[in-house]
Amino acid sequence: MASKEKDLHQLQFALSDKEKPLSCAFEGQKCRICAIEGGCGLRNRLCAMGINNHSEIDVLKSEGHGPVIVGINDTRLALGRGMATKIIVETI
Repeated sequence: MASKEKDLHQLQFALSDKEKPLSCAFEGQKCRICAIEGGCGLRNRLCAMGINNHSEIDVLKSEGHGPVIVGINDTRLALGRGMATKIIVETI
């Protein structure tokens, strides 16, 4: 098992039933951000884009490979899969 797959597998077991990485959310879901599992650089970058804890986002595209496209405050943002995996959300 590759290192990234192993880390994602361990992360999924640590989360509650309602929480999951943003990269696992389905298109059309509305989600609330519960946590950001990254360092200061990632947190600062996301905060500059308007994404922080308790923000509500709409998942516009999340299929296969490529970026996850989300909507927040009438803005569309494309997040890389690695970044989206570190954002923990719950469906609302």
